[in-house]
Amino acid sequence: MTTPSDRVGRSVAELRKSRGLTAQQLSDRLDQLGHRIAQSSISKIETGKRTVDADDLVALAVALRTTPNRLLFGAHAGTNGVALTPTVATTGHRAWAWANGEFPLVSTYPKEMSEGEIVDDFSQHTRPVDFRLRRSHPAARSARRLAALIDNLIMFLTSDGADTELDYLPVPGDTPTFRRRDPALGRAQLEMVDVDPAAVVTQALRRTNLEVEELIGEADRVIPSE
Repeated sequence: MTTPSDRVGRSVAELRKSRGLTAQQLSDRLDQLGHRIAQSSISKIETGKRTVDADDLVALAVALRTTPNRLLFGAHAGTNGVALTPTVATTGHRAWAWANGEFPLVSTYPKEMSEGEIVDDFSQHTRPVDFRLRRSHPAARSARRLAALIDNLIMFLTSDGADTELDYLPVPGDTPTFRRRDPALGRAQLEMVDVDPAAVVTQALRRTNLEVEELIGEADRVIPSE
């Protein structure tokens, strides 16, 4: 399981090469941005012999035309373990969702907090206030729910275990998910219900459509016609 420093070094090397830059050229670009990192230091970062601080991380992301998250979590999310601290780890998909402000690290919250409380707390302390106001509209929430559903279905269909059955499970924040269920384990143990994925997606699409129609209706009431 790689550490954040390992992942940053690997990502810098991958992106530098994909951009067709030498270590010296990357160093020159950083110098132009006002954050000097010598060519020798870049090589040490890429080989894990030098860690990066917050200033380094942001400057490298700007220089490589990417984001700090991409440097921290790599090109592939997947289901492999990702270490966040020496005692906290999660999957690649969960790490990206957390870093993007989409889903909390539930295991880091007090056990007495409910799922709804955790999601609300995470939302309040993750994004700027104006972002939250826009995202709180029912149409925005419905669209995110639909996108998350489709994304999860794609991940399910492209993962291993095609011989197992499909189950649908709502998770914190009303974000639906599909999981593979081994029939040998027995359905009572998992307490899930088999569903038609096309029907689930269609239902979510209809819900989103209604919310968007309502949003357009709100705009018609607020903005007078000429």
